[in-house]
Amino acid sequence: MNISSISKETLNRLADQVMEELNRRWEAEHSGPALKTEPAQNAGQAQNAGPAQKTGQQERAGVPELLHGTDRAPEKLLLLGSLPQAELQALQGRYEVVREMTGEWDVLLSAGLSVETMAYVAHGIAATPKAACMLQGLLRGRQICLLEQGMEYFRYKETAPKTVYLLYQNQEKELRRMGIRFLQHSMDLLDEETGTNTCFDMTERDEPDRRCQKPEGPEADLRHLMLLQESEVIRARGMGYRRICLNQKAKITPLALDYLKNHGLTIRRQ
Repeated sequence: MNISSISKETLNRLADQVMEELNRRWEAEHSGPALKTEPAQNAGQAQNAGPAQKTGQQERAGVPELLHGTDRAPEKLLLLGSLPQAELQALQGRYEVVREMTGEWDVLLSAGLSVETMAYVAHGIAATPKAACMLQGLLRGRQICLLEQGMEYFRYKETAPKTVYLLYQNQEKELRRMGIRFLQHSMDLLDEETGTNTCFDMTERDEPDRRCQKPEGPEADLRHLMLLQESEVIRARGMGYRRICLNQKAKITPLALDYLKNHGLTIRRQ
């Protein structure tokens, strides 16, 4: 074929086809966005560019556009124990939930704590994998959270001798002084204000200080529901709502009603 007889338009079309094929292969190999082809009229400028300019162009072309500016990867939440599916899904909306204690994590949430592990952590003894994980997290400045309902020693309040029960209460206080955060519910992790344990009175567990409660926030519109279930309330609270709007005929399940009362959410009928 006589190259001189090929029109400029045909050459440009062939060049574009070659670039598209190269981009497709690069994307398949690197699982990233395809390279952007330059207009044919700029091909000469790219060839005549100096070494520094070429390097900059190659770097920009070879790096996929992923995260920019304020985009950040979600924090890793190490979950020890099990949670209801609705609560787990709500947490997964903000965190990357992991299960391996040997990996990297930012926040630890323990759904339960045995008297043995509590004693080890309170005395700084890494005698069990869980105690070692929690102590390492404290040393590294990570956030450690425990669900109050999962504290094993609470179960023995009616049977344990007073001196023994007081011993474990003091160990709980020591965990609080270490900076471990005690949560009444896993959804407290989704609150904007992380808060500490300073407002929690251990002698009045059923009556927390009213000054610690957050004011009512925006309202979740659930008027399309005829039956309000606990999972819907958990999801609404996880999104930051403190009040729920229902239609006049909607019914509320007992579990949802208990959750509303325990976490200070209110209902408005319309």
